[in-house]
Amino acid sequence: MSTSLTRRRRLPFSILSFVVVLLIVVGNVGFYLLDQRVGRLRQESRFYADQTGLRMAEHWDADTLLAQATPELRAQLKENDLRALTRQILDFGRLWKFLGAKGRLNNGYAAALGSEASASYVAKASYAPGVVTFDLGLVKRDGRWWIDRFHVDLLSIQEVGGNG
Repeated sequence: MSTSLTRRRRLPFSILSFVVVLLIVVGNVGFYLLDQRVGRLRQESRFYADQTGLRMAEHWDADTLLAQATPELRAQLKENDLRALTRQILDFGRLWKFLGAKGRLNNGYAAALGSEASASYVAKASYAPGVVTFDLGLVKRDGRWWIDRFHVDLLSIQEVGGNG
């Protein structure tokens, strides 16, 4: 009788041990899948920033920016400012080299769990008179990346200390 009593006492511990091990395994699988989703979001945002920055650097067009902009950004952009920016960028001439985009996904794990993904990138392009920096704030909505923040810095060779 003591053997069956010992088995009955061990049974709850065995069940509890099984449940704990099961929770650990399921938790690890869940974190792995979540981390994979965050990695994909990082890759997507980086690819979008690189492609958008290159497109802007090679063939600047305000309409392209407007087509990629969120409704909130379009509401903030002023037509006169876009025309002036277009003239300034076109005055820089032909693109010498696109230096790529650097940045990060801002809210990876929250985005992987279903909230809106956002990212911040800075893309640089080299031209004869200097460097143009495109500061891009990105959001992913409805399965698509959009530009939510946009700023351009134009630095001439003289401003960065070169000859000229």
